[in-house]
Amino acid sequence: MRTVYILLFSPNTRFLLFEGTHSKKLPEKVMSKFGILTSPHDELGAQGILPVPYDVPTGGFALIDGRVGWTILEGQAMAIGYASEEEIKHWGTFELGDTPSLREKVAELYRNGIRTKTIFVKPQSTVFNT
Repeated sequence: MRTVYILLFSPNTRFLLFEGTHSKKLPEKVMSKFGILTSPHDELGAQGILPVPYDVPTGGFALIDGRVGWTILEGQAMAIGYASEEEIKHWGTFELGDTPSLREKVAELYRNGIRTKTIFVKPQSTVFNT
């Protein structure tokens, strides 16, 4: 994996880093509902990888290797990943509504060197039964 993450934390955030996950062969990861690969915590423990807790009372950021496991316990965080073109091919898709403004924004990102694995989906019509 050739990815570096910047994790941005809001004040009063608590999170875990699973130190050592970057250097071990882990069980097969599964895709989370929001496109990030994940491993069940009990499987990490079986590999001898223990969580290390961190508190960020005033907010902040961390730079981590993309292979390091992490999870947010409390608070909020944003993860920004920088990856090689080859790596992005293996990422989960990010769905956006199929509108001209969103298509233009993604095109602008691409022109500026920012890659995503975006698919555009048509909005589903909602039918209300009365």
